[in-house]
Amino acid sequence: MFPTLEQWTRIEGVFPDLLEAQQRKPVRLGIRVVEHPSWLRVIVDGKTVFEATLQPGAELNWEAERSIVLRTGNAGGVLVTFNDRPLGLMGRFGEVKEVRFEPGLDLRSLQ
Repeated sequence: MFPTLEQWTRIEGVFPDLLEAQQRKPVRLGIRVVEHPSWLRVIVDGKTVFEATLQPGAELNWEAERSIVLRTGNAGGVLVTFNDRPLGLMGRFGEVKEVRFEPGLDLRSLQ
């Protein structure tokens, strides 16, 4: 008996794009610090998971089921990617800013 399509997608290495998409969480956030050091606090699904000052060139990623809250003391020094979509700088140089990233977020509200 031949396996069904659903069974094939569960075999490692077969349809890897589909498998990867099924395993990904609905909220994905990536940051890269540019030009100036930036302090960040990251809250994933209600729990603080990161708080530090990062130097230019630092890159970090987080995933969540419900939401990721990103607060920075230098929004102009933080490039943001949300669910694989580059959003650019989080704000202006020296600006303190907090953004909640969650499924269905209207990206126009960030500009």
